[in-house]
Amino acid sequence: MKELSTRLQMIAKQMGKVTCFADIGSDHGLLPIALVASGQADAAIAVEVVEGPYAVTRQAIMAAHMQDKIEARLGDGVAPLQPDEVDQIVIAGMGAETMWDILTTAHADTILASDRHVSLVLQPMANGGLMRYYAEQAGYILSEDQRVIDNQMRYEVMRLDLSQEVDRRNMQPNANRLREAYQKLAPHDQWMYTFGLQGLTMQCPHVLAQIKEELKKLEWIIHSLKESDTLRAKQRMECMDMDRMALNHLLMTYYSDLSPKAARL
Repeated sequence: MKELSTRLQMIAKQMGKVTCFADIGSDHGLLPIALVASGQADAAIAVEVVEGPYAVTRQAIMAAHMQDKIEARLGDGVAPLQPDEVDQIVIAGMGAETMWDILTTAHADTILASDRHVSLVLQPMANGGLMRYYAEQAGYILSEDQRVIDNQMRYEVMRLDLSQEVDRRNMQPNANRLREAYQKLAPHDQWMYTFGLQGLTMQCPHVLAQIKEELKKLEWIIHSLKESDTLRAKQRMECMDMDRMALNHLLMTYYSDLSPKAARL
């Protein structure tokens, strides 16, 4: 059995013990095979949307002699799942926009209804802020929100559990409106979702590194725009300036008490 990467190990850690989980986009069934073999999961469903990866995953499950506990299914997102089949869904290695599309279908609303108590473990490759926004809008709490370095790349892994204070909200009726609303948020609010309140309040060094990287990108863009005298360049520079101010405000608010040495990490 292939050893899990650091990224997948973090996902497994956040999952905890599960009865049956669905792995959407299963990448050769690595996670289901490892977790069922270790006893962390009793059973799993590996979902693939393309015939080729589905066949490879199915073959890997048979090679591991686990076809009695792990089932490979062909389909888009959570469409192959039935109500009450799983107590957790993992979606990893996709962009947040794709995750949004998967999690805001009418079928997803049925699978994830409040009385089914299905948790989510997500690892978006980009735009993780959209998933934090999704959690808030759909009625979840972020039980875990961590970064991990794997092969010199930084990944975000988050666990979403249903809030005990509010019922899960159906997302399909308002999915497009909510995504547009997210895109129109003020810079400070968008950056808050991008980095996440947990990481900021815990003064996570990976979040600090992210903020500094974003500031460096903005400084380069602003410097380039100063060389142009067009109205469009000036308007874009104003937007970049607002982003820079928002990022500096987050630095001052959450990281101002760090020692100079810690701040440089």
